[in-house]
Amino acid sequence: AAVAYDMVTSEVETPAIRIQSILNPTFIHPASMMAAERIFGELIADARFNEDGTFARSHGAIQGRPLAGDEILRNLGGLVLVGGSVGCSVAHQVFRWLDQMLIELGVPDVVREKAKQSCLMIHLGPTTVLPADGFTNRLSIINKSDEFVFAGNDISRTVEESETTGSYFVPDPEAGGGAGGFSGHGYHLVLDAPATIHHGPEGRVFDPIGTHFGHSLKHYSNALRDIGLGSVVQRALNHQGPFVLRDLINAAQASGELQVDTSSSTPPSPAGDI
Repeated sequence: AAVAYDMVTSEVETPAIRIQSILNPTFIHPASMMAAERIFGELIADARFNEDGTFARSHGAIQGRPLAGDEILRNLGGLVLVGGSVGCSVAHQVFRWLDQMLIELGVPDVVREKAKQSCLMIHLGPTTVLPADGFTNRLSIINKSDEFVFAGNDISRTVEESETTGSYFVPDPEAGGGAGGFSGHGYHLVLDAPATIHHGPEGRVFDPIGTHFGHSLKHYSNALRDIGLGSVVQRALNHQGPFVLRDLINAAQASGELQVDTSSSTPPSPAGDI
């Protein structure tokens, strides 16, 4: 199953969620908590629920018990959570509240870590920095010409590494694996798609396709379709249990379904060797 969050439509909630994410990256909006409990509640617990789908609580404690670890992992397998624009913050918060619910239910740490590894998180054009960890399979997709992205994130190092290596995929340094090095769970994917200010073959162009909006998610989806990212997403949807995002990328590349290298004339190197 895939769950998607596009831009939050409220003119009040959109800036509130983004500003709170900037000021406090650990902030979780109440709406994100509600969404997480409605999406994940029955997948992780045998519990009582309120009419709105959230957990029933008594003195703050969830009224129920966790499902067995194997059942939780089986239920979470094949889930892809997608956020677009400010929706990246919402999806990020929803997934963090899933972990908090597992903590509240007393689920062992090893199951919590495997739960993070059983899903795929995709951020399309994040407008603020969203901290990564070494366990969550997360793909943060940025259009290097998207003014909404580089206004809220320092993407210079990521873009430079993509251009230097000639690869769309750049390992996320925050998704480290401790002393063992990069865990393979977190990547940036750098696109050069149309935007309000676009650097094309003929130099800098303003508003090349007449949208006056470089943050349109259709630019992202078109560019991702062109390189075959759907082959990675489909593998995540089909997979049951914990996985490493790097393995799905390498498998899709090896099958010829995914273009990893930015130059179609140069044989791409495996994502694990980036």
